[in-house]
Amino acid sequence: VFRVEFPLDNCECSEAPRKYGQAFYLNNKTLRYYLDHRFVSNRLSTVRLLIPDHNRKGGRNKRKNMVTIINVYAPSTSYTSRHGMESLEAFYQDLELTLATARRNSGIVFIAGDLNSKLGTLGPQPRYSRTLTKKQEIKRISHQVAHMGAYGKGTRNAHGDRLTQFMKSWGLYASNTHFRHPMRHRT
Repeated sequence: VFRVEFPLDNCECSEAPRKYGQAFYLNNKTLRYYLDHRFVSNRLSTVRLLIPDHNRKGGRNKRKNMVTIINVYAPSTSYTSRHGMESLEAFYQDLELTLATARRNSGIVFIAGDLNSKLGTLGPQPRYSRTLTKKQEIKRISHQVAHMGAYGKGTRNAHGDRLTQFMKSWGLYASNTHFRHPMRHRT
């Protein structure tokens, strides 16, 4: 197992720095695809993997074979209540720049980690409108919630609103809300 830890200098928290941080763990099978890693901030880091394409004949398109994983640790609601929502906005600005760079250089990009957000549930679906056909109404509803599945939990919070805005603007999907999990694993 290969472990990449990032320095915690200039930690924005007042508690002991060893309490916070992020790392990537790569097993031996994944390690052979490891290309590099980058520390962006105390809350963002990336690792790039170059996956071979055994189905393609001829030259290899490096960008298409590149996988970037963005490791995130968003400010919690208690942190933003003490330091203001500006800290959350600064996090999302850094994340957007990191994502833009990753998309330019990689064929596949994953965002993983702790986004400290509550997306909530979709709630009861409204009855079909009499003016729209059933198919039109389903299309309208699915367009509104194209960023998440049916299996969220609770009520959306302010951080969830910001995450939803981010996902919609980048065309992302919260995949953990797509599958039925026990309530303790839902977000």
